[in-house]
Amino acid sequence: MRGSQQLNCDYCTEIRPAWTDHNGHLNVAYYALIFDQATDHFLERLGLGPAYLAECGSSTFAVESHSRYFSEVHEGQAVRVESTLLAFDDKRILYGHQMYRAKDDALAAQFEQISLHVDLSERRVHPWPQGIANNFQHVCSENDAFGALTLPVSRKAG
Repeated sequence: MRGSQQLNCDYCTEIRPAWTDHNGHLNVAYYALIFDQATDHFLERLGLGPAYLAECGSSTFAVESHSRYFSEVHEGQAVRVESTLLAFDDKRILYGHQMYRAKDDALAAQFEQISLHVDLSERRVHPWPQGIANNFQHVCSENDAFGALTLPVSRKAG
């Protein structure tokens, strides 16, 4: 996979009461929900949203993910997720998210995921169309426009 591609993409939400656990902080399942919502937003920015699915009949399937937790997040707090395209090849993308508490910009959690490009009519992995590959290349050319995120790629990912 070609590596460390960047696209700064913010997704924001507020922690709902139902998302907290008996410890009074965000439950692990809801970190996953927030990162999944951020993934949908991020993939749409990369040209892989619902319009792509409708037009091409292809989508992405997650095949591996890794999470790390750093700071607690509580009910009513706003969080911001920044997303980065870390690497890609002809059939896969590796991307990461960093969640920050809005009140103090503290890093709350990190998430990495590998997704495959899948033709839904065959349910098989297929190469990216040239237009999508070009989008990934465009992200590469914009790397210097955004500050480097401190998201480490897991040694096991990929």
